[in-house]
Amino acid sequence: MFRKSKARMISDAISGVVLLCAVLSYILIVAFTGKWHPSWVILPCAIVFASVLTIVVNAVTRVKKDGEEDVKDTFNRKNKI
Repeated sequence: MFRKSKARMISDAISGVVLLCAVLSYILIVAFTGKWHPSWVILPCAIVFASVLTIVVNAVTRVKKDGEEDVKDTFNRKNKI
């Protein structure tokens, strides 16, 4: 069975919450104002925002895999710091 990494689980959870909030806000705005034409912009903006958050979470919680060197360690060895 496929096992998700910690970063993947975090980014999936954040993306799910962001997109759910976007859909709910879209539905509420349309229901109360009846103006669907300006409020559809919420959905593409939420998709872009969720994608950026996923990239940030993956960058912050980058998990070392077995046998893989850390970028910082590689830089230090090359520059003998």
